[in-house]
Amino acid sequence: MKGLRNFLADTWWVFTLALVASVLAGYFTGVWLYYVFPPMLIPVVLYMASVRYDADGNLREDQRMR
Repeated sequence: MKGLRNFLADTWWVFTLALVASVLAGYFTGVWLYYVFPPMLIPVVLYMASVRYDADGNLREDQRMR
């Protein structure tokens, strides 16, 4: 959980921008598939955080250097 918190602290603006852009694109174009994109971000965020951080919130890159 610490890793997810650290990851979102670093990259929250990217996912917020993608979410807002998707909702606006769906609203203005009328294409309902754009509304499916924001829930798909949840597994992407979880995967990216698990690849970058371990369970204790430490960067995996730092562990490789030791």
